Amino acid sequence: MILDNKIKCETKKNTKIFENKSAQIIGMKKESIVTRIKNRFMELAKEKSSVNEIASGAALGAFTGVFPSFGFGFLTVIFLYRFFKFNILAAATGSLISNPLTSPLIMLFSFITGDLILVTIFHFDMHDWSANLKEAGYSIFIGAISVSSLCSLVTYFTTRQVVIYIRNNKTKSL
Repeated sequence: MILDNKIKCETKKNTKIFENKSAQIIGMKKESIVTRIKNRFMELAKEKSSVNEIASGAALGAFTGVFPSFGFGFLTVIFLYRFFKFNILAAATGSLISNPLTSPLIMLFSFITGDLILVTIFHFDMHDWSANLKEAGYSIFIGAISVSSLCSLVTYFTTRQVVIYIRNNKTKSL
């Protein structure tokens, strides 16, 4: 009887451990996007890098995330890391701005921005997209440079201020 109860207790314990692990794996403990962003900033602020290195990394990551590099953005970041001093974790985090949900919107915004800058007058037809491919590609490229640069600047100054704020509050609480 004692052995039987011990086995039941071990089984219940292992079941609870399994339930907790599987809940974490399938995402049962969901954090809001705001909480995840806050936690990421807290991690970045605790890095030993300078504020400028963290902000530069985030800005570079945001630039490569917004610019249509078709998967080569982070490889570019790794290549540039050899020559410039910035925080690679911040760059990786900044590049996450582009994902399957935001990429089409970023591409559309880049096209519209490029079209406004170049003042082109052509009708882009989804059914016959290859007719104006050259003009559309040029508009997207010029717009992507503009949008990526603006996003990079905003990311740099925002990240810089947030890291300074977190570090100042951390030292006050100690």
